[in-house]
Amino acid sequence: MNLKTALPVPAAALALTLAAAALSAQLRSLDSAWIELPAERSVRWHPRMVTAASLGQVQSIVDWLWVRAMTDPAIAKVRKGQHPPLYYDMDLATELDPAFMDAYVAGASLLAVVRDDAAGARDLLVKGMHYIEKRLPLESKRFRSRFWRQSWAVPMTLAYVYLFELDDITLAGDAFRAAAALQDAPDYIQKLGQRFSKPGGQYEVGLRLLAFMISGQTNEQLRATLEKKRESLYLSQYLFQLSEGFRAFIKSHPETITRVGPAAGTRRLWSQYRLENGIPGTDPWGGTLDIDASGKVTSTTPRLRVFGLD
Repeated sequence: MNLKTALPVPAAALALTLAAAALSAQLRSLDSAWIELPAERSVRWHPRMVTAASLGQVQSIVDWLWVRAMTDPAIAKVRKGQHPPLYYDMDLATELDPAFMDAYVAGASLLAVVRDDAAGARDLLVKGMHYIEKRLPLESKRFRSRFWRQSWAVPMTLAYVYLFELDDITLAGDAFRAAAALQDAPDYIQKLGQRFSKPGGQYEVGLRLLAFMISGQTNEQLRATLEKKRESLYLSQYLFQLSEGFRAFIKSHPETITRVGPAAGTRRLWSQYRLENGIPGTDPWGGTLDIDASGKVTSTTPRLRVFGLD
């Protein structure tokens, strides 16, 4: 803060009180999650309006929003498509102070785990990723070392939200790779990012994760559910590997497609591919193998959609 331009302490206190009162009046009616599920706020505070109302005490407003978020007693889960006041507090705090790393990571963790607002957590972290990519490189080395020493925590938290809250391992893989690309990322994150970069790596990571979850599960019902998911993911991995092999086979036999046409040619090549590679007509679980119009291998074996993977 520039002390020459700062307001006198009484004036600053008055400005902060007035700004806090104005914000609180707008939020208070919604901040009753311990009584009922909160409604989504229809009016957002514009950062410029808050900046003007703060009379130069923007950082004090950010601190107030942070303390308010960290002491919020609400634990009720929000309905799908809605956000709790916590989301709007952290959204505003990161608009006023985009370099506030803890607001992205801790705020998103509270939203996803405590309030069940995965969409809000995702949006907050995506904003943090935008800061890392566009604005953080412009800051001094000293600033980055002091305030963003663990910048990888933002994409890693985003990967968690995508994987466990939104059931999308593909986008989780993108976030893991983004974390691994940062210079301050630990070795284990870089290795995880490398696994995701391999064709079919998302299946390998998903199966490892499920194996870990099963090994520590003492509840038999939950264990059975996880094992069923693992079996489905094994089948998905098997079909993915067959599809990748068959598509490569198609590319190596363009004359067949040219001679008899795409549909008939693909069907003929499927029979040839199975014959040359000793692939039976059924998968290991007994389902009939076939191909769709795009050449993707399918099976009649029922399976769950796990981590967003087909």
